[in-house]
Amino acid sequence: MEGLGEVPLPLPLAQKPQRDNIIRQLTKLGNTVYECADVEIVDGADKYFIPSSILADLRRIVIENLDKQVMHMQRMTIHRKSKEKQSDPKLNFSMVNPAQYQQLPYLYNISNDAARKFYEQQGLTKVDSAFELQYPAGVPNGSKPTDKSFSIQGDKEAVSNLLMQCRHCIRYSLGYCVKWGGQKPTWREPLFLELPDKRRFRLEFDCKNCQMNVCNVT
Repeated sequence: MEGLGEVPLPLPLAQKPQRDNIIRQLTKLGNTVYECADVEIVDGADKYFIPSSILADLRRIVIENLDKQVMHMQRMTIHRKSKEKQSDPKLNFSMVNPAQYQQLPYLYNISNDAARKFYEQQGLTKVDSAFELQYPAGVPNGSKPTDKSFSIQGDKEAVSNLLMQCRHCIRYSLGYCVKWGGQKPTWREPLFLELPDKRRFRLEFDCKNCQMNVCNVT
């Protein structure tokens, strides 16, 4: 990569050596990402008086040209990587999503044909509709756990469906995060969020992944 710069120069002969000042002015790169390894002065240019302001302009022009080249190279790299992705559109979903997405494909929130087609093109084999499409009125009372249900250990009577995965954790906020040195909880779980209309949402704490799950319970 090469940066070039030109400035008009009146060329009066210098009364004292100019080499040191030329090198000093051209290598002031402290606020840039560049480093100068060497300065080569050719054709006896250091015999002429070149004002420091002219040398600063020359340095600025060279830096701007280098920046343009770097930006162009970055765009080319992004374009190349994008083309590579397009050439192999299928992704390994087991690598980019938690295991819960494999167990509960409704978490992909596929609610229209365009989304369904996209995920099928990406290689998702177990395509399921979004939760609200499957249960627009909520999970009916008396329903039994299915392969779409999120099983809760210790409460076989509850039919729970995973609705939300949160980085915010009530345990952590209250100072009871056992993973990061908090107090041991003094209450007996499970915990529930309850709305004014008495609907309840069970909380599950996935401490391994620092995640709080909010589940629908009927």
